[in-house]
Amino acid sequence: MRTLLVLLCLSFSQLALAHPGAGDHKHQQKAVITQAEARSKATFVVKKKVAQGRLSQRWLGKSAANAYKKTFGHGPEWVIEFQDPKATNESRKTLYVFLGLDGKALGANFTGN
Repeated sequence: MRTLLVLLCLSFSQLALAHPGAGDHKHQQKAVITQAEARSKATFVVKKKVAQGRLSQRWLGKSAANAYKKTFGHGPEWVIEFQDPKATNESRKTLYVFLGLDGKALGANFTGN
């Protein structure tokens, strides 16, 4: 009797998992954004960092000069470059914003790494 009960429970658990898409809800890939979307999202990241006081006001109104995909140790990302040719510090002339391929903001710096 106990064996029959265990077999019935196992049968029903298999049926519960057998529907289309079962078990793959955590593994769905997010859509890759376009280059234009990456530029737009990066501009928003810059505005947010200026509002937070983490970037100088001079970065407001700057357009993305370049946007490309680059592969790092953990995988590919969008890298969006903003230029400030009037910056007095040579190492602060290019701001790099990093986004996941799905558009999630990952960070920003002046090194590009």
